[in-house]
Amino acid sequence: MTKTYAGKRQIREVIASMLISEILNPREVWLVSAWVSNFDLLDNRAGAFDALNPGWGHRMLTFFEVLETVVDAGCTVNFVIKDHETNTSALTEIKAKLATSHNVKLKLSEELHAKGLLTKDALLIGSMNFTYSGTNRNDELMTLDRSEEAIADAFREFTTAYPMGGSTAEHLEESEEDDDEVYL
Repeated sequence: MTKTYAGKRQIREVIASMLISEILNPREVWLVSAWVSNFDLLDNRAGAFDALNPGWGHRMLTFFEVLETVVDAGCTVNFVIKDHETNTSALTEIKAKLATSHNVKLKLSEELHAKGLLTKDALLIGSMNFTYSGTNRNDELMTLDRSEEAIADAFREFTTAYPMGGSTAEHLEESEEDDDEVYL
């Protein structure tokens, strides 16, 4: 639960740890969230994470910056986000940071309510949107599951519910005509 300050700090640490794992061993990530925004995620003011990306510098790193490094490391990142004007700013920032990558895909969904972060090693799922409010203000209930069964089930569910297909860069222009799917 993220009711306390410690809980809010811990949820950011879990998210950061999951993404750092993908920087070190890039595979595939699913980020499914009705609402998305950028927020401070990783404290590198002491330089503890310089080996992951020397260009970061000694400062607080944002969620989108860490995701950018995940993508640069070679990880495939699948975004599923609610198709709503509230997400416009986040989508613009995601596209600006990640549009040149062939391993980033984005699906917009009008009915999306699900929330989760999925890697080959862990599933973080619950009530929290991946936003500043979700990680810093709201009281949320999240579950981290590292069981092979839960991870396999979530991959099967996400790939079935939100099929991505195709290369990202090749479909950018053509996907703008498709209301459901955008390839970065």
